[in-house]
Amino acid sequence: MPSPTDKFVVYTDASGVGVGGCLHAVRGSEEFPVAFFSRQLRGTEKNYSITELESLALVSSVCHFEHYLYGQSFVACMDHKPCFALISAGHLKKHLRRLALKLQEYDVELRYDQDLATPMLTKRLAWVHQIRLVRQI
Repeated sequence: MPSPTDKFVVYTDASGVGVGGCLHAVRGSEEFPVAFFSRQLRGTEKNYSITELESLALVSSVCHFEHYLYGQSFVACMDHKPCFALISAGHLKKHLRRLALKLQEYDVELRYDQDLATPMLTKRLAWVHQIRLVRQI
C-alpha cells in the first residue's frame, strides 16, 4: 500500500486496440506497482495516429490515477518521443488541445524512456483485449 510520502511514476503505452498505464510508487530506492489501467479504443480513437494514441494513453492514465496524483508532483514515462513536442506545441487539433489542457492540471514531469515498462503494458493490453473478445463470443 502506498504511503502519502511516496513519490509516484506513471508508465503509459498505446496500441492499435487500447491504451493503458501502470502506477508505481517509489519508496527510497525501491519502486513497486500500485495500480494498473487499460481500456479499449472508442469510435474515432481507432483512427488516431500513434502520437495521438500515446498522448491519449498519458492523459487517460493520469486521469484514472487522479486520486493518487492530484496535488503532488510525479513523473510520467513514455516511449514515444514526438509526444513531448506535441503536448508543448501551440497549434494542436481540437482533441489534442483538450488532452494537453487536461494535463496542465497536474504537476507532471515527462520523461522519455524507450525501454522501461513498455513490454509489460503491451502484454497487459493484449491480454485485456483477448479477454474482452472471449466475453463477446
